[in-house]
Amino acid sequence: MKLVKTVSTLTLALIASTSIYTTSSFAAEASTNQVEQSATTTATSSDTTFVKTVTADEIESIKEEAAQTQNINQPNFNENNNNSLGIFSYTEGFTFTMDGWASGTQKRTNGEITFTSNSDVYATIHQRTSFPTEAVPIISYELISKSSGKSAGVRTVSWPYPESSPYTIGWSNVLPGTYYLLITNLGPNQIFGGGFLNAY
Repeated sequence: MKLVKTVSTLTLALIASTSIYTTSSFAAEASTNQVEQSATTTATSSDTTFVKTVTADEIESIKEEAAQTQNINQPNFNENNNNSLGIFSYTEGFTFTMDGWASGTQKRTNGEITFTSNSDVYATIHQRTSFPTEAVPIISYELISKSSGKSAGVRTVSWPYPESSPYTIGWSNVLPGTYYLLITNLGPNQIFGGGFLNAY
């Protein structure tokens, strides 16, 4: 009787420890899956918000505005980070991605940049279409004040630039405030790419 009781106690202890191990393993696996799922969610979370699908007339209007503002207030690129006023300053902005936007898609960046004195703003971009060797992306980038809704100008980039060889556009002597980018796919093909924005 004593022997049976001891064996039963050992058996229960073994079952309990196996159960704890199994539960711990399951919890660890579930925790790992949760972390992986969370990482995936973070990696694929959108850094832009859909605004609207623009019409053909609106596309033409954006192109006309870009033609008028494309070369106005373009900052001179300066290796020592002095802005157009000759003042050294730097404000880190945000990154954004374009992940298969259809023709006519217009989105605003969720990221914003704030500076307290007149600054030169630069967007370094890479862009391509779903047919990178056959089609040219046509994308407009408009820097907009969050508080007033006024535009600092539209820049249109009509060429594929790979991530290994990005292209930089800019706005010079922009008034202090908080700004975001309004990005529009003006071409007929899906677009992919992204970039980052900083101010000096």
